[in-house]
Amino acid sequence: MIGGMLLALSLAPFVQDARAEPPSLARFPDWGERDAEGRWALFARDLAQDDDAASAWQPFLAEVGEHTLLEWIVMTQPKAWSGARSALVSADAPQWIRATVFRLASADSHAAQNAKNDLTQHAGAFLGWLGLHPEARRGAAATLADGLDAAPNRGAAAAYLAPLSHTELFGALAAEAPVEFGDALTAAPGVVYVQAVERAIATVAATSERSPILVENLLAVALGPNPSLAAAACLAFTHFPAQDIPDGELATLAKRANAPPAVRELAFLAASYGRHPRAWVRLHLPALDPTHPHWRAALSRLAEVGDAFTVDYLAALAPERLAPIDRELLEVAREQIAARLAQDTTSLAAGIEAQLERAAWADLTCAPIEMVLVRWTLDHIRPAAGDDEVHSILTDLASGYEPTESVGTSITLGFVGGMQPRVRMYARRLLAE
Repeated sequence: MIGGMLLALSLAPFVQDARAEPPSLARFPDWGERDAEGRWALFARDLAQDDDAASAWQPFLAEVGEHTLLEWIVMTQPKAWSGARSALVSADAPQWIRATVFRLASADSHAAQNAKNDLTQHAGAFLGWLGLHPEARRGAAATLADGLDAAPNRGAAAAYLAPLSHTELFGALAAEAPVEFGDALTAAPGVVYVQAVERAIATVAATSERSPILVENLLAVALGPNPSLAAAACLAFTHFPAQDIPDGELATLAKRANAPPAVRELAFLAASYGRHPRAWVRLHLPALDPTHPHWRAALSRLAEVGDAFTVDYLAALAPERLAPIDRELLEVAREQIAARLAQDTTSLAAGIEAQLERAAWADLTCAPIEMVLVRWTLDHIRPAAGDDEVHSILTDLASGYEPTESVGTSITLGFVGGMQPRVRMYARRLLAE
């Protein structure tokens, strides 16, 4: 994902460097007067100062029995969700089963295994809960349930809350004008607060939910007027599958003159996670210009996805002409790309279609790198054109290439045609030479 150096640079306008005082009832004398939103506001202030605050809050929330906030931490805090979930289990809180199911598919294998262990130890209640709420029996929860040998206990399961609905999880994203919570103690009826939108964005990053309406609402937040929400929404898109990322709209945001620099940089970065060839081409455009506002973002991302073309392309940058921090970033990017390529066992043949699509897109759109990319791509493939596997792939592409749905056929530039004829033309040229 996003490199640490870039993340620090990008989020600097929104993050303060300080340690929050540990939470306590003495520190918050009005705790009893606050509802969940009011209490979350206190937590959010500490989190804004110290991104490790969630860990310090867990024992306090467990002690005072604030299970709603513990569940929200499970859904939104990647560093602290495992401990918060364990606290819910220990308290036998009404939320513990649904919170545990929510996190079953976590990328943290150790924490995910702990979640599976807890559900297995309470198999009767878990299976009974799934019986009461069959809509939750999917994905990792269904896989785990199918392997359990226990009788469902719906009586025990009735003590636990139902799965959170789509609206409960993500509804705040659709708010047209969320407001700051400020110094309020409780939430006003019908009002959506900025902190609720922040929770919804963080929840998006933690779940596999990627419905069209969710993508639409998250994009609206990214394009909206609140800089911190826009930045968070852009970051959330980096957790999406490549085919679901609206890279075109994010790239437009990256160019928007009135958007804050950090938002523009994160939008540029998020757009680079798209599957379309334009995402890869676009990532190279600022790579040779250290004065470009997205140069550092481009280098950080190219370190993760750059290929042999990238190595040759970056060779045109003279390190001695760069500032020390930029020279270091360039060196790190080159080293990381080289290390990946040295360990890459993928055959040349396997990448031919993607390489020709990138060259075709740059060519058809007259991208600044079109000439160098087209020439490099053909020169890179040509020596292997006589190889049986490569020859077979080129033959198939020459007569049968069709753009996939993710690439689409959206570009048709009059007499020069579109992706299909251009890729087929490249393949035929390679076969004929």
